[in-house]
Amino acid sequence: MRPKRSRAGFTLIEIMLVVVIIGLLAAVVTPRLMGNLAKGQIAATRASIKNLETAIDQYQLDHSGRLPNSLQEILPYLRNQKSVPKDSWGMEFSYTPNHADGSFSIVSAGPDGIMGSADDISN
Repeated sequence: MRPKRSRAGFTLIEIMLVVVIIGLLAAVVTPRLMGNLAKGQIAATRASIKNLETAIDQYQLDHSGRLPNSLQEILPYLRNQKSVPKDSWGMEFSYTPNHADGSFSIVSAGPDGIMGSADDISN
């Protein structure tokens, strides 16, 4: 008579099935997370533009309505900033003052990093 062997553990097929299920779950979840990441970067860039607008407004109040020539001039109005902030993709904002009418534009190149394309973010 043969002694009974203990069969504790998993078979190769069971382990492969678990790996396939985990792979399928990752394939479904990853694109959704990436979409949310892109939306978060866009929202953060819009918030940075709003902060820059507020700093420019404060600058104008202190300088008789004059616009700054560059974003470097508003650095004292940006709290806890040692340099002008960049957008979520690490690119510098484009700042264009219109001294004639007191308007200005602040533009981020957006996710593609190319200024003037359809995904640019501006005030």
